[in-house]
Amino acid sequence: MKKTAVLILACLSIFLFCPGFSLGNEDYIGLYENREYQGALDIILENLDEIYSRMVDDKKIPSGYISLRNLGEDVDLMALFRSRVEKGFFLGDNPELWKLHVYAARCNMGLLKRRDAINHYVQALRYREIEFERDDVIFYEIASVFRSYNSPEYFKAYTDALEQAYTLNRSNYVYSYELGMALSSTRDTGKAVYHLQRYVENTPN
Repeated sequence: MKKTAVLILACLSIFLFCPGFSLGNEDYIGLYENREYQGALDIILENLDEIYSRMVDDKKIPSGYISLRNLGEDVDLMALFRSRVEKGFFLGDNPELWKLHVYAARCNMGLLKRRDAINHYVQALRYREIEFERDDVIFYEIASVFRSYNSPEYFKAYTDALEQAYTLNRSNYVYSYELGMALSSTRDTGKAVYHLQRYVENTPN
């Protein structure tokens, strides 16, 4: 399961860069819910900077993964990710960093900064072991970022992330519906029919 998820993330790695909360301060959630994305993101980046600065000092993560002291500098996290082996992807269970990166991704998407959003989603998954019927939401959000491009260039990344969401939670038949509709315009008509039939058979009229 973890290997499959990492392969999907590797497929997403056509993107770049991360920015990035004071500890215990969750004001950013309220700002996010009020669609004040930039204000929320500013708090998140400040706290990520603080946390990562301490982690680098403790040598708990590779220093090449972050450069939050210079927020104007592009950090190619995806290029770094591509060069790592699978077992190096998960850095350890850290609910705070996971949550910060997830909300950073959502804020960036609200600001239409898609590349930043993707990279924060990827970073979030490095701080939590992937589980069934929980992390499908994150992969669905990743799929939604790629879908928002509405471009053939990002279609495979979209369907790959969507299929990962389906794999993690097969009881959410919306994933099958969306996969079926997306794949119906490709040569993979067999899979499209499977997912659409699955959706019809398991949802009320």
